[in-house]
Amino acid sequence: MAVETRSTSAVATKQDVNELSEQYEDTLQSSTEEVKAFRSENQDLKDPVQNSRDASCRTQESLNDLEQYGRWECLAFQCQAWSENENTDELITSVSKLIEMNLSAKDISVSHRLSGKSESNP
Repeated sequence: MAVETRSTSAVATKQDVNELSEQYEDTLQSSTEEVKAFRSENQDLKDPVQNSRDASCRTQESLNDLEQYGRWECLAFQCQAWSENENTDELITSVSKLIEMNLSAKDISVSHRLSGKSESNP
């Protein structure tokens, strides 16, 4: 009887091991499928983020270009005495002649005074 019990116990243990092995294989298979699904979803999320980053960089570069070239024609003159009914275009052309730049009135798109720091200068 002891041999029979051991044999039955060995068969039962072998069945338990087989069941555990099958459960392990099932768990491994489902885990592998989940990992594949997560990787795919992760890539699907990474692509729009990368596209947004690229678009943001292009937008920043365009903005930098606009800021740089938008001020390309801007000149600022300081310490120029203020006078009644002055013509700022003439002021600019006379200063340009002094520095041998020789601008004409047609080269100037807009000219005007900026407000001064003190209230005594209108």
